[in-house]
Amino acid sequence: MLPGDAVVHEVRCLTLSALGDYTAAAAGLNSLLSSAPRHGLDVGQQFVRRGRGLHHPARKLEQFVDTRSEDAAARFILAYQYLMLGEQDLAVAMLREVTRLQPQDSVAARMLTALDPPPAPS
Repeated sequence: MLPGDAVVHEVRCLTLSALGDYTAAAAGLNSLLSSAPRHGLDVGQQFVRRGRGLHHPARKLEQFVDTRSEDAAARFILAYQYLMLGEQDLAVAMLREVTRLQPQDSVAARMLTALDPPPAPS
């Protein structure tokens, strides 16, 4: 009903992630960031920062990623959650893995370059 509403799509992705459907969540988030790269992701920050301790959304996802080393979708969502938490170094590490596993993922590559630009040639 609201195809252009970035917040609706972000909430959908957050819901899918909370339900453990990381593949669908990553696909939606990737699409959202591809079509609205300057979207503020304010809803994501509120959602991700609200959790605490072992019940924090990132903790569950970290455990999932630890058992599935080749799951690029889960790593993409975890990178997003780290960004929402202000953990840029952890987000960069996850995005490096995503781009290794999915070299055609232009959104992850663009995010990685923005967060960790390659050194300028001498």
